[in-house]
Amino acid sequence: MIKKALTIAAAIAAAAGAALLLAAWWLGAQGSISLGREGLRVTTERAEFKLSQRGIEGVSSLSVDAAGADIEFIPSDDFGFDILTYDVEPTWRLDGGELAISERKDWDGDIFQFSLPPSSDERPSARIKVYYPEDSPLARLRAESVSGGIEFPGLGEKLRDAAFSTTSGSISVASLEADALTVKTVSGSIQMRGVSSWRASLATTSGDAAIDGFAGALDAETVSGRLKIAASDASGASDSLGASGASGAPDSLGASDASGASSAPAAPAMSLDVNTTSGSVDITAGALSGSIGSTSGDVLVRAATAELDIGTTSGGVSITAGAISGSIRALSGKIDIATTLGEGDLAYEIETTSGEISVGGRRIGSPAQSAPARAGAGAPILSIETSSGDVDIAFGAPLSAGIPIDVASSEVPASAR
Repeated sequence: MIKKALTIAAAIAAAAGAALLLAAWWLGAQGSISLGREGLRVTTERAEFKLSQRGIEGVSSLSVDAAGADIEFIPSDDFGFDILTYDVEPTWRLDGGELAISERKDWDGDIFQFSLPPSSDERPSARIKVYYPEDSPLARLRAESVSGGIEFPGLGEKLRDAAFSTTSGSISVASLEADALTVKTVSGSIQMRGVSSWRASLATTSGDAAIDGFAGALDAETVSGRLKIAASDASGASDSLGASGASGAPDSLGASDASGASSAPAAPAMSLDVNTTSGSVDITAGALSGSIGSTSGDVLVRAATAELDIGTTSGGVSITAGAISGSIRALSGKIDIATTLGEGDLAYEIETTSGEISVGGRRIGSPAQSAPARAGAGAPILSIETSSGDVDIAFGAPLSAGIPIDVASSEVPASAR
């Protein structure tokens, strides 16, 4: 009973403090409210902290943690930083070659802590500027901010491991090569340019992502955000292709999402693992391999060569490519295949329960009453299976501009014959 009364009293005190803080903010002040072992604390003025250091030596790794501050990496002659924060005093340390900078608060047993931003734009926003030599052989780089953004303009040396993450802040990364790369956000946007990694992971919940010039292997996933991937030698490919997905999907978005749309002009020999719930997937590539999974989103692929495993429930599938191999499974979505190869050069197998099949402009009926349709040289290398979706295959189709491989010589790989 006593514990319950104390809880109610604390809640009332917190509400009263919040009301005072809101009133102060309305009048032009700013501050914070927290409830902890020392009781209720209300401040109507934000404490300002500044911290600077240059010429730091012996740095082999960088780590930056921020709550609300923007993180900006700036190429320089040496390592250092300039920090401006409010309410939380920043700290830094150099331990074992790792330069660690933090804006995180030591909660010290607080039940909760809440700060109001300035009610006007008179004060500059909190920020952490990190200076670094572009040719520095860093082993690891990690930057994390909750509501602040992250901007990394590039590094001349290869990193072993790099990670960038935010909750609502945007992330911008350029000119980076890393063995392992992780980029995550909840609602912030992601921009990457000139990035390569053989173990790259990108994830968003509702934030959009635009990637230009990626090379390597990418595992990309988003819930409701939109994802676009483009290779530097395929820039503008999605704009010039002018195609839409099998059910009218937008042609300007990218590789994995759940209620947005996706487009991916990808680098030659790119490997992708893409997943979407309800968003469309749009990929443009040179040589493309990997898997694409979708529930209700449409899948649009344009590539010189494609070796793919595609599965959808109700989303349509549209592929324009030279040599095509792999499998396509759709429950009710329509499947459209257009290949640069001539009829007889593409080996395929089609099976559908109630959908219609059209090959080279000729309707060949529904295999619900016949055996699966098989054609082309050699063993089937493209397997298509639907329940109620229609299937259409066209031959001699030109590829649109922007795909970075001469498709005139595209043919079925010898290993697949």
